[in-house]
Parts: sequence; structure tokens; C-alpha cells
Amino acid sequence: MVINHPLVFSFMLIPLLTLSGAGHTDELAADVPSQIVALHNSDYQAIQATLSPLVSGLRIQDILQLSTHSNPEMRAFFLMNLLDKLPPESAQVAITRLMEDTDEKVSRHAIEQRLRSIGIRNRYGEPTESDRDALSRLDARDIRLMINQMGRDGALDYAPSCRGLVPSVNSNISWALSHVGGPLVDMVTDAASHNEAAVRARIAIVLGNRIVMDGTTIRALIKGLEDRDISVRISSATALGNAKQETRQVSAALIRHRSLNATSSEHKQLRTAIIDSLGKLSSPNCCNVRYLVEALEDEDFPSRRLISTHLGRLAKTDPYVTSVLIELLSSDKPWVVECALSSLKTVGTEAASAVPKLKQMLQKELSPVIARTLWAIENNAGSVLPCYSAILKSGNQTSEVIQIEALTGLKEMGPSAGSAVSDIVELLDADRRVARIAISVLRAIGPEAKAAVPSLQNIVDTKKESLHSLAKYALTKIKG
Repeated sequence: MVINHPLVFSFMLIPLLTLSGAGHTDELAADVPSQIVALHNSDYQAIQATLSPLVSGLRIQDILQLSTHSNPEMRAFFLMNLLDKLPPESAQVAITRLMEDTDEKVSRHAIEQRLRSIGIRNRYGEPTESDRDALSRLDARDIRLMINQMGRDGALDYAPSCRGLVPSVNSNISWALSHVGGPLVDMVTDAASHNEAAVRARIAIVLGNRIVMDGTTIRALIKGLEDRDISVRISSATALGNAKQETRQVSAALIRHRSLNATSSEHKQLRTAIIDSLGKLSSPNCCNVRYLVEALEDEDFPSRRLISTHLGRLAKTDPYVTSVLIELLSSDKPWVVECALSSLKTVGTEAASAVPKLKQMLQKELSPVIARTLWAIENNAGSVLPCYSAILKSGNQTSEVIQIEALTGLKEMGPSAGSAVSDIVELLDADRRVARIAISVLRAIGPEAKAAVPSLQNIVDTKKESLHSLAKYALTKIKG
């Protein structure tokens, strides 16, 4: 029997290529368009420019041979542009085969097409019912190939705060894995012995990104804290910060692995990830606060700003944390005092119990940092303006950094800083950087800064370099 119908031929050819173990080939039929033959070693752009006008005229046998071509760019073009030219069954066979392609770009496109074929494309947030129904159609093999794709996708990048730790795989693949449910969690045990650390690390992060983290997921991530590879431990620690339940169990595991004697950069990253997660998990009166303070007092801890942020957030709802921050103001370690001030400034008026201590500190030291914190809590100009004025009047006896900090504090006060205008005007002839900030402060004060109009007008009239436009804008705000 002779089969001439191209549609029947297409159903036979792809399974034949798959079952026979046929690899990629560039041996095209003799009557294949010459343009395709000429693209043997071309890049994707050249292939797209040449073949796009020919797509409508390509025969099924041409398309099938493009799907197995030795040039991976040709296979990628097939996935992106020609799948809909094949019968659905043949297209699905091709996708399944190319999901295991040796070329990372091709396999990624194939996985994307597999997700599209079940109705998943460019999704964000919590899945809908139809999404869940579609995801249930992914089998263990699909999930394994998606996980392997994560391992092929390059190194994980750790942001300084570990907040930016995310899989660099395509967001659609990452989203699908985050919500695929039980099958992925079931594979974590197997993945823990995977010889690719990048795969284990990405599984941890994907699990941490799930909308709902059940007990099985949390236990799998806790197990990841004991992984032989440091990147997996970092990923697991970061992911556990998203846990919304079983926090006592999670906290205990994180505290146990917090790397107190961290020396290498990787171990410091691990400790930062653990402390960050402890901060996220903390709740009123939670013992985690003690470990945040422990890390804060460690001079070698790399991300004290993280701790300051967490403590400030907690203190807004928990007077106990505020009392801890007030105690830290008496520390003999400058960085601890600085972080405590930053946290209290974040809390604002709810940290009123800190006011007496801050006023006492301000009497001993003319510190704009203390003054800014006091203003954020008390909103009393009379408490902080003497400090700012004394700093501005000291001129060259005070460093530029301190002057700028004082000006920043005055800017935060807005019209309430009106009585400091004469001191601010004196800085319009200072270093250009200081003068620019001084002008911005006068602009923020607004109509209360009318005494500065002649000085600002002089800058406008003389067209002082880099200050002219700033002064002109400030005048419009002051004059109204």
C-alpha cells in the first residue's frame, strides 16, 4: 500500500522519529525549498527573516524535518512559528520530544508550548479553577522536565537582602511549578538527592513562592536546611520566610542553623537569609526578636538594615519590641544605636515611650540622626530645631555629611522649620552639593521661607551654575 496523503504521513513520521531514537538531522528531502537548505548554520533572526514569508507554503514534511534539524535555532523557530501547522496529535508528540532537547533554549520553548497547550500562559497570582484543572493535567514527567529546566538556567543571584532571590527561569514555568500542588512536593525527597545543586535550590525557592505552604512543603524546606550544598540551604532558609503556619517549628529549625560563626561569604549569606526569615515570621512577643537583636549586635553581620526594618515593623504593634529598641539606645556599639534609631523612626508616633531617652541623648550629643528620630515620634519643632541650628551655625567645624543630615531633617519638617531659614540661607554659598540641598529645604518650607527670597533671587539673577533652575523653582513655591 502506498501512502501519499501528507496528513497521514505526519502522524507516522514523528512517532517513528521518537521511537527509533532518531536525533537531529540536517538531511532534508531533495525537493525541500532551497531557502531552508541555505539556513543550515544561520541564527534565529536570519531564519525568521527568511522563513516567515514562506510559512504558509511549507508542506507538513518540511515542517516535520525542521523540528528535527541539527541547528537548534531551526528547532526553536519550529516551536515558535510552525506548531499550529501540524495536526494536534503530531504537534504534541513534537513538543514532548523537544522538552528533552539538548539545547536549553529549545527545551524552554517546548515547555512553554506544553503549558500553552493545557491553557497556561503568562499567569500571575493565585490560580483560578480552570488553571488548577489545567495544572492537574501535567504528569510527573512534565514536572521533572520543568525542574530540570530550572537547573539548566544558570546560577542563582542573591540580592544583598535575599529578598531578590528568585528563580531566573521563565516566569510562566516558575508560576506553574509554584502552583502545581502535590506532585512537586512529592518530588522534593527525590530532588534532595539530585546531583545538581541548582535544581535543589530552585525547588526550594519555587516551594517558598507557593500561595499556600502546607505541612509537607514546610517539612521539605526544613530538610533543605541540612542540604550538603550551601546554595540549597540559603534557598530553603529564604523560602521558609514565606511560611504562614507552623511558625514555631520553622523558627526552631532556622535558629538551629543560624551559622553564628559564619566566616565565608556563602555562610554569611545563609545567616542573612535565616535572620531575614526569622524577622518575617516574628509576631508580638515572639522569641525570634531575641535572635534578631543577637545578630544586630554582631559587628560582622552583613545586613543590619534588614534587622532594623523587621524590628521597626514589629514595634508598630508590640510595645515589648519598642522597649527592646529603647534599651538598645544605651548600647556601647554605635551601629546598634544607629539601627535602633532607624527602627524607632519607622515606628513614628507609636514609639512615644522613647521620647525621654531621645531627648536625653540629644542633650549630650548634637546628632541630626537622633533629632530626625525624635521629630518622627514627637512632631515637636521646639525639641529638634536648636540641634539643627547649632549644627548649621558651626560651619566648617562640622563635616559636610552631618550638615546634609541636618538639612534632610529640616526638609522633613517642612513649614515647621520656618525659624531655621536664616541658618539655611547661610549655606547657599557653601559647597555646591550642600547649597543644592539647602535650596530644596527652602522649597519644602514654602511661604514660611520668605526671608530667603532675596538670596534665592540673587542666584537666579547671576545664573549661578547648577543652582539657577533650582532657585527659580524654589521661588515659585515660596511666593505661591
